[in-house]
Amino acid sequence: MPLQATIFLISLSLFIGIAKLIEATVISKKTRDRLNIIAVTLFVLVLLGSYVFKEIHKAEESGISEVVSDVTDIIIYFGFLFIFLRFKEPIKELVNTIIKKYK
Repeated sequence: MPLQATIFLISLSLFIGIAKLIEATVISKKTRDRLNIIAVTLFVLVLLGSYVFKEIHKAEESGISEVVSDVTDIIIYFGFLFIFLRFKEPIKELVNTIIKKYK
């Protein structure tokens, strides 16, 4: 199985797991909607990352991998930073709910 298909299947299973975790916890509808947006965004980031990984592999063959790799790292870091800063409260509420539920 190609690497990109494997990454897709892993990200899809993680997305489904996150969605089931969100549904299982008793939290407000607003927070649930925000967390679903986060899950979808992470899923898209992983898919985009697998595509970029494939392009980096192609660039390594032509010798420009360092530049492409650095730009990709910057884009991925800013993506995760945006998700964390934009959705800090719902993530915090989900973690606190899970801790209370299983404590």
